[in-house]
Amino acid sequence: MATTHRGFTILHMRRLLRLPTHAQRLKARNAALQVSGVAPLYARVARPRVATILCYHSVAADEAASCVDPRWRLSPRQFDAHARFLAAERRVVSLSALVERLVAGEAPEPATVAIAFDDGYRDNLTVAAPILAKYRLPATLFLATGHVDRGEAQFVDRLYTYWTRRTRERICLPGLDADLRDPGQRARCFRELNARLIVADHDQRADLLASLAAQLGVPQELPARLTLTWDEARELVRSFPRFEVGVHSVNHLDLVTHAHRADDELCQSRARVASALGVTPQHHSFPFGRSTPLLRARVRQLGFASACADRESTRVAQGSDPFWLGRVYPTPSLTLLKFHTSGVASELRRLPW
Repeated sequence: MATTHRGFTILHMRRLLRLPTHAQRLKARNAALQVSGVAPLYARVARPRVATILCYHSVAADEAASCVDPRWRLSPRQFDAHARFLAAERRVVSLSALVERLVAGEAPEPATVAIAFDDGYRDNLTVAAPILAKYRLPATLFLATGHVDRGEAQFVDRLYTYWTRRTRERICLPGLDADLRDPGQRARCFRELNARLIVADHDQRADLLASLAAQLGVPQELPARLTLTWDEARELVRSFPRFEVGVHSVNHLDLVTHAHRADDELCQSRARVASALGVTPQHHSFPFGRSTPLLRARVRQLGFASACADRESTRVAQGSDPFWLGRVYPTPSLTLLKFHTSGVASELRRLPW
């Protein structure tokens, strides 16, 4: 049978490209390009001068893992493997250093990577920081300051924990009535609840989550504390000086939906970090990656140096807007990490399927 480099069969490639969703097909294509040797060869020859911002969330150890939505968690072992690879094969810089280079009109060095963490998980101190220190890697932590003030877990983790520990199989809310014994209804209900929580404000989320806990027959309090305290945040910046701190709003609000509250969310979160940690944050990460031109302009006007957001292109290169920096959300796959951080991903986007 005809084969590609390293035994990747043409038949295997065809099977990969028949995967049902665009996201699955894209991951399969990227992995195939990396494993076949096409992407590494292109990176060595072209040496594209682009940077990648990796956006992690939780790296919870096993005792807290059952309370964290697995979509947003890597295990400590997986994260250590990522860090080891990045230290050995990539040029890891602080977000501040990357932004300074962009503002100066300079292109990043080939295979440049910046590491960031959204939200303010406690395991960023207890697990991630020691691993990064072992490999001498810098990172940026974007804090949702209201969650730190309240010691409150992110809604995605509360929803996930309620869902997986439920003792009842019926949800009845305005516009949403589902029998959770039915797989189709269960999947649609979870997606709808997640969507409602994203656009809700803090009080609306609290009410919806309380109602869910009651209907699903679970306690509202999670069995593990997931969020940093301010004392722990101070320990992080004191003990791990390669960590810089940015802001992720006060209440992790979708600022597109709540644009009228953007100034309060931005200014109050920055002031809270400055007061608690003695450093004035220079970088912002838009909650849920959602932004608009007006919001990005406002972040600039308020004196921040950069903002991260979700966008189709995760390419960070000479001329990139420092207030619209795309990120990659890493999966456990080292193959995909190598692909995304090689600088090849954006250059090969036009390849035919």
